[in-house]
Amino acid sequence: MFTETLLVSIQQPSASQDYMGWIFQVIWILAFIIVWIYGQRIQTTLMLKEIEGSLSKLKAMRDRSRQITISAIKEIGKPNEDPTARIDRLLEHVDIEPVSLDPTGIIRRLEHIIDVREFRFKDEVRQMAPQADETQINNLTNVLEAALALNQIYKIVRHYYLMGKKTLSFYIILQIQMLLPLIMRESEAFANAIKAFTLGQPIGDGAGALVAARLMHGREKRLISKDTIVSEVDIDGRKAYVIKAVGPGGNVGKPGEAIRQILEEKEGRVALI
Repeated sequence: MFTETLLVSIQQPSASQDYMGWIFQVIWILAFIIVWIYGQRIQTTLMLKEIEGSLSKLKAMRDRSRQITISAIKEIGKPNEDPTARIDRLLEHVDIEPVSLDPTGIIRRLEHIIDVREFRFKDEVRQMAPQADETQINNLTNVLEAALALNQIYKIVRHYYLMGKKTLSFYIILQIQMLLPLIMRESEAFANAIKAFTLGQPIGDGAGALVAARLMHGREKRLISKDTIVSEVDIDGRKAYVIKAVGPGGNVGKPGEAIRQILEEKEGRVALI
């Protein structure tokens, strides 16, 4: 009797362990089946949630940049009427690149489009900010362009997000999710640049412009191309041509055109560029 009781007490834990083992095995099999069948759908949902969070941040940056642009134009330009409607229209501006199937002259055509775009933006800013001087016009134009870039980034990401959400295409969603870190860094750079443009601060360290200005100091300067000046400087017994944008303000000038002009003036007799 004692032996039978001992055997029963020994066998009971073993049966309980087998029962729990079967439960865990069934759970593992069910989890494996769910992941096998719905794994991609689950991963797609998680990626969509991540994209949705980044899209909300992009929207906040877009709206904040728009508000900064409106405030800057009102504060600096002292417009006679509310510029909000015109700014909203400019933020929807889209440039259409030239056809690249025939590469002949594509750089010239692209440069023409960029020049027309720059002229159009500055003209619009002059009308919205009649009290702004030329330096402030350049800065406000850069503010508007940065806000435009943020608006375009937000719309492109939103377009692919909605397309991926509608079609549940894993590869469309995967591409956006993989590019999001770079897109967010670029957007944050634009958002920070807007603050710098509003305050008239340089982008980057500004070392190049400072060095060129120091070399030009006290020497004759002449306008060689649009918004670009040049000065002849003697460096270690050699004649050098220092080129920089007119400044101040957000203006890069046309250094390529300036170099071409110098090469034509010197008939190609230039040792080093």
